[in-house]
Amino acid sequence: MKVSSELLFTPGLWQTALEKYANATHVTVKLYAADACAVLGPIHPTPLFQLFEEKGYDPGAFAECVRRCLAQSQNPDQQDRPVVVVSQSHGLGVIGTSLVLDGNIVGAAVAGYVFRDFSQVSEIQNLARQAGIDFEDLWSVARKQQPVSQSRLNVHGELLQVLGDALLRENFRTRQYQAELADTKLLQEISVELLLENDAGALHEKILDAASEIMGSQAASLQMLDPERGELRLLSFRGFTPEAATFWEWVGPAAQSTTCAAALLSGSRTIAEDMENYELLAGTQDLAYLLHCGIRACQSTPLISRGGKILGVISTHWREPHRPSEHSLHQLDILARQAADLIERKQAEEERERLIRELERSNRDLANFSHAVSHDLRGPAQTIRSLTELLGRRTRGKIGEGEIQMLDLIVQSAKGMQQLIDALLDYAQAGHAQMNSEGVAVDDVLEDVQVTLTALLAETNTQILRGALPTIEADRVQLTQLFQNLVTNAVRYRRPEEAPTIEISCELVQDEWRFVVKDNGQGVPRDSLEGVFEPLKRLHGSDIPGTGLGLALCRIIVERHGGRIWVESAGEGLGSSFCFTIPQGRPHADREEAACVQAHA
Repeated sequence: MKVSSELLFTPGLWQTALEKYANATHVTVKLYAADACAVLGPIHPTPLFQLFEEKGYDPGAFAECVRRCLAQSQNPDQQDRPVVVVSQSHGLGVIGTSLVLDGNIVGAAVAGYVFRDFSQVSEIQNLARQAGIDFEDLWSVARKQQPVSQSRLNVHGELLQVLGDALLRENFRTRQYQAELADTKLLQEISVELLLENDAGALHEKILDAASEIMGSQAASLQMLDPERGELRLLSFRGFTPEAATFWEWVGPAAQSTTCAAALLSGSRTIAEDMENYELLAGTQDLAYLLHCGIRACQSTPLISRGGKILGVISTHWREPHRPSEHSLHQLDILARQAADLIERKQAEEERERLIRELERSNRDLANFSHAVSHDLRGPAQTIRSLTELLGRRTRGKIGEGEIQMLDLIVQSAKGMQQLIDALLDYAQAGHAQMNSEGVAVDDVLEDVQVTLTALLAETNTQILRGALPTIEADRVQLTQLFQNLVTNAVRYRRPEEAPTIEISCELVQDEWRFVVKDNGQGVPRDSLEGVFEPLKRLHGSDIPGTGLGLALCRIIVERHGGRIWVESAGEGLGSSFCFTIPQGRPHADREEAACVQAHA
């Protein structure tokens, strides 16, 4: 296990504990990493240690002790770690221990200097000469330092070993937790940034930046799978030359020499720790381009949707041979899942917008076509009707009763054709006419409707009952069309044995007006409650006059106002209640446009 010394030997945690140890044992302590370089100390320099440093003398005992401690890792089967004691001929010595984390020696802790025996004048003289230190200065320090027995040294060493291992584990867990918190915060920040991005191109760039940051890579690429070609297309990249980007613009599964193609083919991550030793790349143009770009290692991770579909591949590249850590790969997997969700959502939104644009264009074409056809057919229909009526008048008394009936039938058919053409023109215009929203008193609208339908209402003895009706924000012309069609529909579909009674009421439900136009007519079969609003849908065929467009026109008008319309009926012969809603206040433009698109779908 390779862990950085910055992660293992944070000064804050080690300093306090080792100071207490050094004060209690009267030694100086230093920490070393696995490469034998000092990472902390000296802690609690003793007078002897300070004197040596002041004179620039290093007995070499610390370095030798470190070497022996770290050399213990050469015997992996060794369960026990004895304390290391280094003594020199003049009685000077140090103690040390290797530091172990998860079964691996990751450093050493060394403490000294101590004297094994009482200081002898001759030994201090030899040490003074060797160190280039004045004897009196060295003797003054040495004679005050108590000697440490072998058993005492072992206790000091074992205590340092236990303390060092405990500090190492605690330090590592703390830093690991802090690193995980930092990674979590980073992913949260990335997630928020990605979620707020609406532009697809900018989203791809941010995904690539996030992957490079997580993996610590110097180059990266994002490719999307083209379903029709079955190949990966390069959308965004870092660290490539323009020539290389052009070369890798399209990569198919057949090109198994690249890690991205291998990831696409297998549906799982592919790692090349050293491109020059990656067998599939040997002798390929891909390898030449990679080395030209200075890329020596790579990993490719597929972007997989929640449904299991591969959407693309994200790759990160390094300038040196590299094996990404499991932790960084785990972080990348989280990013890849987020990226796949966002990319899939963005693709769905783009497809939806494309379909809406296509539908709007189709609706405009259809409306223009309907308007043109309706307008062009008006003239011939009127001509047929006029000429037939003229022919009837001129031939009256010259032809038989049967021929007269046929001429009358032609006139009636031409009249019905004119009515249908007018209805088609109204229907085509309703979805695209400009909305002129204003305060409209519904009572006034119904007065106008009753005046327009005076003859029909009188002929059928129809009674209209009105409850309290509000003033609402609406288009007056379209609202008049709406009520006129609903009243006409109620009269037409009356029961022969009973005069029509129509009750019109309204109530405010939350933030919308809910209108009900209730009649005592023929009713609507349960299986036709939805179909009655379809264009040209007629429940009773040609038995009852009509164009089959009245209720369809009602639906367009209501939905353009941001409301909805439906019919309730207990069944045939039991009457109907046509219900619709209009939002309180001015209809929202977005809702109006959405309703218009839906109405013509």
